[in-house]
Amino acid sequence: VCDHTGRTLLTADDICVDRPRGTMWVEEIRIEKPDFRRSGLGKIFLANLIETAREMGLLRLSLRAGREDGAYFWSRRGFRLDDDPLAAPERRQSKIFRENIEKALGELKDSSLTAAFAQAVRGALDTQGTRANCVISRIPGAGDDGHPLAAQVLGRATSFLAYIDLNDPDHMAEVKASLAVAPFAAPV
Repeated sequence: VCDHTGRTLLTADDICVDRPRGTMWVEEIRIEKPDFRRSGLGKIFLANLIETAREMGLLRLSLRAGREDGAYFWSRRGFRLDDDPLAAPERRQSKIFRENIEKALGELKDSSLTAAFAQAVRGALDTQGTRANCVISRIPGAGDDGHPLAAQVLGRATSFLAYIDLNDPDHMAEVKASLAVAPFAAPV
């Protein structure tokens, strides 16, 4: 995605369509210019991806939610952990995710990490299954630097496979609600 001057603002390394499985896979999505982060550009890109996938008759939109702000962003948009039921139990995303979140909580032993926040994260891990990352992304609390604790915890966990079920009305309602915010605002 480029602006009117041709500057690259957002890139996706690869977009693949697996028609037999009804899936669009997007790899390595990045906002290239830091001043365009939190501008609404990622939400516009996601809304267009969803529309394109639905027009193609696909059932699923999948990606790897990266570290740093990527995991937080995609979790806030309703992308759920993609737990392959055919994978060995020790290779399932929810197990790996849980281990990495527990490790991240252990690394955040600063004054901003409260017992209530850690308890809420563990509660989401225990009860939410493949939605745990989405629930964690909405737990309130900020670190000493003002950055959301949920973003710090999700960013310290390794990247994970995530998906949107385009045919699940409840899942799509959650995603659409996350996109219904202020329109794109280019930085000055």
